[in-house]
Amino acid sequence: MGEQLSGAMLEQLIVGKVISNRELTKPNFVMFGERFEVDGTWFAAFQTRGPTQLTGRWRIINDELCIEPKGGAEQCRIVRVGDEPGVYEITSSLASFDNDRVRFEIFDH
Repeated sequence: MGEQLSGAMLEQLIVGKVISNRELTKPNFVMFGERFEVDGTWFAAFQTRGPTQLTGRWRIINDELCIEPKGGAEQCRIVRVGDEPGVYEITSSLASFDNDRVRFEIFDH
């Protein structure tokens, strides 16, 4: 397991960006994407039996990336450096089991 990213590094990497597994050759989770707007707005989409879209808020607390879907409870997740260049891992991602490590990359849109 790679090094956990600090809150400062998380902010530098994801503000105004999208995290997704859409271009990974061997994703370990259903296709998903999450967008982290500068104003704290959060958008997410993932595909299970059908497309699911969520909105809410995001923030960084104690080196963890926290999301609060509209109408849901806040969930804080750890982000680590992955096993390939430009690939990261996030724990307890959308619709996954607690402590799963979901692989993703970072995109401008």
